[in-house]
Amino acid sequence: MVGDKTAEDFVSEAVLRLVDDRRTFDPNRSLLENLNSITDSLISADKKHSDRTGVVDVIQENEQTGEPKDPVSTAPDAKSPADQQVREAEIGEDQRRCFDLIKRSFDGDDQMQRYLEALSTGFKRSEISELIEIPGTKVDDLRRKLVKYARKFFGVTSFKELQRRLEEGN
Repeated sequence: MVGDKTAEDFVSEAVLRLVDDRRTFDPNRSLLENLNSITDSLISADKKHSDRTGVVDVIQENEQTGEPKDPVSTAPDAKSPADQQVREAEIGEDQRRCFDLIKRSFDGDDQMQRYLEALSTGFKRSEISELIEIPGTKVDDLRRKLVKYARKFFGVTSFKELQRRLEEGN
């Protein structure tokens, strides 16, 4: 964003300026190239303007006392409350412990170990296929095997039930 304008605002303004002939259409360029040029120009002009405009603090007054209130010191904390942070850390630790347990239970199954490692680092199905050099159908087989096995391993019927147990501390 430049100032208070989004990319959509700049593109809309570029189209308007082209339509109402405030900007000329260069027939040697495509429509997209013309719009990009106009948009770049608008962004540059607004950026220069915003660089010359100082930052203005807005002092708000307390409605009851009339005293100025500092918006920084009265802003809500972006962090979760301490008790919630502790609870989230405990659940995260339980999830890591469960993951380690299931990974260790596949000791000796190299493909499943590599699949689990890729899952834990956030890779998607197509990426996992390339990463561990197996066809996508085999990745699907590993996933099905893991889902079926994990239910039995943790004694649950669904992921939701496992999640509920973790949150309850069971």
